[in-house]
Amino acid sequence: MKPWVPPSLRAICRKAMAVKPGDRYATAAALADDIDRFLADEPVVAWPDPWQVRLWRFVKRHRTAVAAAGVLLATTTVALAIGNVLIARERDAKERARQEAVAQRDLAERNAAMTRGVIADFIETVADDQWGQIPGTGQLRLDAVKSVVEKFPDLLAQQPDNSDLKYDAALIYRRCANLYRVLGRLDEAKPLYDQSREIMKKLVAEKAPKEHHTLGWIHHLLDEAEVILRTDGPQPSIATFREALEQAELAVKSFPNSPGPLWTLGRAEMDLADALVDAGSAAGGAEKAATGVTHFEAAMARDGEDDEDIRYQTRLMASLAAAVAANASFEAGRPDREMAEKADRWSAELSGNLAGDPNVDYVRALALDEWARVLGLDAATAAEGETLGIEAVVKLRALVAASPYEANFRPALADILVDRGEKRLAAGQAAESVMLADEALAAIAPLDKPTGAVEAKRCLARAHALRGRAAKATGDPAFTKIHFQLASENYQAAVAGAPENKKLREEAAAIGGLLAE
Repeated sequence: MKPWVPPSLRAICRKAMAVKPGDRYATAAALADDIDRFLADEPVVAWPDPWQVRLWRFVKRHRTAVAAAGVLLATTTVALAIGNVLIARERDAKERARQEAVAQRDLAERNAAMTRGVIADFIETVADDQWGQIPGTGQLRLDAVKSVVEKFPDLLAQQPDNSDLKYDAALIYRRCANLYRVLGRLDEAKPLYDQSREIMKKLVAEKAPKEHHTLGWIHHLLDEAEVILRTDGPQPSIATFREALEQAELAVKSFPNSPGPLWTLGRAEMDLADALVDAGSAAGGAEKAATGVTHFEAAMARDGEDDEDIRYQTRLMASLAAAVAANASFEAGRPDREMAEKADRWSAELSGNLAGDPNVDYVRALALDEWARVLGLDAATAAEGETLGIEAVVKLRALVAASPYEANFRPALADILVDRGEKRLAAGQAAESVMLADEALAAIAPLDKPTGAVEAKRCLARAHALRGRAAKATGDPAFTKIHFQLASENYQAAVAGAPENKKLREEAAAIGGLLAE
């Protein structure tokens, strides 16, 4: 932490992020109260004031009494001094008052800036995936984040023309929205994305926007598009993904010597590729994802002097982009062995250095599954592929168990389980298919909602279809009909969100045919 940060603010930071639960604030409200006390220049719980600070605070808060004492002293002095001494003292008093006012204003501005930094660091820490591994902390994390997000309207009111403050506010709103999103609470994420959008649009509309403002706007668009994809389906999200991609391409031209725009462009291409695959354009998705990998590789070549966190993020995203490209190529009917191998190699390197990191484990599971699918195409390597596929499932199961509120892990696990179940059913292993389908249904069910949640309904449709076919194979007509009916209902919602996905429409039609038998 910077040495110029006031001791009381440092103490608040340490207490909020203490390793031992007993050393932290008992509630999010307690943290918010301490931040309010700091901003009001009052004693804070986290740091007992030394006597000098208490004395100075007493003087500032009892100005009338101090002034009265000064008047008495001045009156006594009048009897003993000449007029020019009085004038000099009055002039000195005014100068001291002016200097104190300037110092107080500067202190307030520094405190506001440091408070924004503390709030940003706190939200980033609370939103970290490591917290998701602690059972029952989901609501606590949200309460903590909301308590600090609520401070920003007051900060903005104090400095309405401060562009850096506006950017910080937009960033905080987006991070809070992202936390809602990863916890599956998409309806609550949308208003915060709206607040972020309103601020960011004005910042990037300036004549010469700063690089971090431009990149922040692009990441906002990508995060917002992700919510649209999950709630309404891939097709409605593509326009926003494309807007982000166009802005990223312009950013690379505007800031050609920085790795940040390249990184952002790689993410935009990867996210659009994923949406294109879900929308039924696997070939287009494969092309975009491959280009994204190229841009991440270029960013990796430039980030040698960056700090460890930036290097980690770049390599993690490059591994994920390679896995997305491998999946898109496989879905397009032209498996890309080189891309699958690249995803496997990069993710293995990360996993070796950062074992237990949930983000790394997630990307590693996806890469393992893609490499396993490629190996499974060759009889000579099929056994190795099966082993890697099991490892991918084990990793995703562990992630879902450790982070039950994390929404990203569940669809990935459900999709892989259904893929494996379909293979088992084709091999005549109906009983094992039943177990895999049931596990997939249990994994995805918490994300389902009566309306929206198109991504969850697509996963549910596939899992119910597998369960119905497995029930039919085992001679269970009652369960066959129940699951085919549920599959049909979920396919209707999924197709509405991806009307151009030919594969999805064919799957839905096949279930309709089975129901009619």
